[in-house]
Amino acid sequence: MTERLRSQFFTVVLDESQKLVRVIRSSVVFDTVPTVIKAWREVDTALPSSMRKGLSLMVDLRQAPSRNDPEFERAIRTVLPEIRKGFRMIGVLVRSAVGGLQVSRMGRADGVIELISSNEPEMLKYLQTG
Repeated sequence: MTERLRSQFFTVVLDESQKLVRVIRSSVVFDTVPTVIKAWREVDTALPSSMRKGLSLMVDLRQAPSRNDPEFERAIRTVLPEIRKGFRMIGVLVRSAVGGLQVSRMGRADGVIELISSNEPEMLKYLQTG
C-alpha cells in the first residue's frame, strides 16, 4: 500500500494488490467553504488521472462530521465530479442511513453510479468483483 496524501482532513492510500484507492475522511471539521474545496482538490491532485484507469475508488466518510447545509453541498458538488472521474467503480462508506441518503442524492444529481453502504466487507467485495 502506498500513501498518496495525509492531511488533517484526508488520508489517501493506493492498494495496487486490490486495485483500490481508499480516500478516508477524518473527523476534523471543515471550518470554511474554501477549506472544503482546497481539501478535496488536494485529494484530486493526489490521484492523477493517469493512475485511475482500472482502479476502484472507496471513499470512507464514516468519521466525517455530519453537515448538510446548502453552502457546504454546493462546495462539495464543485469538486466531486473531478475526483470520481476515471475510476472503474466507486463506493462510499457511510456511518448512517441519513449520511447514505445525502451521498445518494448528490451522486444522483451528478449522474454517478456508486454503492453506498456502512458495511466495509460488502463494499470491498463489490469493488473487487463488480
